[in-house]
Amino acid sequence: MVYEIRDLGKLATKQEIDIAKKRCERYAGKYPTSLAIPTTIDDAMNSNYDNILQINASENYWTKEFIFSIDRADEKKAEEILENKIVPVLGEIKKNTKLNPTVVYIHNDNKHLQRFFEQAEPIIGEIPKRKGRSMWIANGYRHIFSPNHSIIYQDGDVVEGLYSELFPLSLARPLIDPRMDVHFVKAYYDRVYGKDKELKGRVNRFFKILFQAQKEVLGSVNTKIDDYLDFILRFPYYFSGEIGMSGDYANNMYFGRGFDAEILSFGYPFRLPKCHIRLVDLGEFDHDHKGVKGLVDMVGEIYTAELSDMFEFKDGHMVLSEELAEQVLDIFARYEGEEMRGWNDYCETHGYTFNGAQDRKNNQEFKKRVRKEFKNFLKNPRGKDPFPGWESSKTLTDMLSKALNAMKSEGKLILLENGDIKV
Repeated sequence: MVYEIRDLGKLATKQEIDIAKKRCERYAGKYPTSLAIPTTIDDAMNSNYDNILQINASENYWTKEFIFSIDRADEKKAEEILENKIVPVLGEIKKNTKLNPTVVYIHNDNKHLQRFFEQAEPIIGEIPKRKGRSMWIANGYRHIFSPNHSIIYQDGDVVEGLYSELFPLSLARPLIDPRMDVHFVKAYYDRVYGKDKELKGRVNRFFKILFQAQKEVLGSVNTKIDDYLDFILRFPYYFSGEIGMSGDYANNMYFGRGFDAEILSFGYPFRLPKCHIRLVDLGEFDHDHKGVKGLVDMVGEIYTAELSDMFEFKDGHMVLSEELAEQVLDIFARYEGEEMRGWNDYCETHGYTFNGAQDRKNNQEFKKRVRKEFKNFLKNPRGKDPFPGWESSKTLTDMLSKALNAMKSEGKLILLENGDIKV
């Protein structure tokens, strides 16, 4: 297995931005891209979502297909978002692009998709109303209707004032520009909050320490595990929802079912015989914040998913004993001190604030959850399988195609096509 990771950095100067735009505009027709923005109903009600829609409608010239998906919404609320937020930008999208794009609206709680989920669950297990479901269904639409498209994902709750056209452009350029020959793109950023620019990303920092400690303890256990942890540690921000992938890659991509959606996105490129990966810097970034309980739940799901991946790499044999698991957490304390000093220096250099004491307090709660999840993992080392790649299951693909075509026939799917606004 061979992978190549390069950091493209940030589109920082006018010249860099202009070149990226020109390359995308030149090749976007030949190498089409779908932009998927999976959003919960709560986030869609926020003005941040309006800002994202408006910027993509007026400044995005390189997307061939827009996939707006709404989750956890009843029919009435989904219609309100459609009528009040998405329909008003269709004319702008039509006017400001040379690509004659398609605009798709996927209501994940539509009756036809609900029927699909009911039919699919006996085959693949529970399909929770989580981000992974939205990403999986959006990619399923692309696989069925636009299989040659690359696909880009971005969150729908990026804070107004920090979001710009550079977000989708940074992700799209490596996939569209033929000189780059890229299969997978992942963004990183500085997660900052408020006037004091407090550095967030606590779960990301916790796992950076944990991965380093695991590598020290488990690196000699199995070369695949050592390579896997080394691979993950090459990424500055593990859990960014801003990712992109080529069409052939996306056709086989699997997705986690919940908070593990981002961490499981690493497993697929790592397993490929050859994968060209690019990292892009989106600068300062912020979106919806979870309380400590939500972060603890996130840690639990991510940790379990990572253990399941490592379990597979050791050919179905247990990776960690209780003794080794505790050794990892003991070593964690040493790496924690080193990382805290590094983050404090980084924040001083960049004008951010950093609450190291709060980080240490959170890490104690996170470690408690890790211990709990490890005990659960011993009972069920396989964990929950991710949603499968669409190309791997003709049965699921045919079932989804039937549901989406039923939505399309009722005027519930395609909003703009061939220059014709259909709502």
